[in-house]
Amino acid sequence: QSHYHGQTMPDPESYNAHFGDMDTDSNGNVDWDEFKGYFPHAEPKVYAALDLNKDGIVDHDEWHEFKEAHGLRHKE
Repeated sequence: QSHYHGQTMPDPESYNAHFGDMDTDSNGNVDWDEFKGYFPHAEPKVYAALDLNKDGIVDHDEWHEFKEAHGLRHKE
């Protein structure tokens, strides 16, 4: 488990996905409903940790920052 976020979080490997696969409406952002739809096991605290600027949505840059921080390779 990673302590990158200052709290115990699930294994980041379980959240490895291609951004475009989560962004079902192709608007360039992944909202909570899209995230939960892609990852049924997701917890709100995980989504909140991904949302680095706390605007309520996760954008492509935030997603890749998370993946790089946890050493997840870009998944095609």
